[in-house]
Amino acid sequence: AYEIIAGDWSSDVCSSDLFPSHDRCLTLLMHDTEDLIYIINKKGTAWLELTADGSINVYGKNDINIRAAHDLNLHADANVNIHAGDTIRMYAGSTIHSQTKTHLATAGDLYNLNAGVVGIRSGGKMDIRSISGSWETVSNLRMKLGSLEVTADSSINLKSGENSGWTATRLS
Repeated sequence: AYEIIAGDWSSDVCSSDLFPSHDRCLTLLMHDTEDLIYIINKKGTAWLELTADGSINVYGKNDINIRAAHDLNLHADANVNIHAGDTIRMYAGSTIHSQTKTHLATAGDLYNLNAGVVGIRSGGKMDIRSISGSWETVSNLRMKLGSLEVTADSSINLKSGENSGWTATRLS
């Protein structure tokens, strides 16, 4: 194993052959027999580890920032997993483009879609299901349908202005 230590050289800990105490030393460890490279700062608040199995582990007590003047590309032959203890924020100056075979979005409490224009298109069947809900527009709502079937367990109430031109036919 090769170990490069910078720190308080008067300290017995840093000058010993033992793994140094992180509160006193900056460490770069290259371990041949374990096939490991480990870099840690003096306070232990940031480290980088390259392991024998090919993993790269990075830790930062505060932020970890990556920036590229051009593209930043992430690729995994298996899954890409992102977990946040609070919020995930994404911003694009122009467009966020997502392409997938299946897109699943799950929200425990609220899923809010807020945009100037929202377009929903389906090449096949589209189901919208809810325990309860409402649909409100400030202006007109236009729907172009081949036919419309509404089923309710109890009653259906349609309300509009006097000159709406609505007609309803009760089906048996």
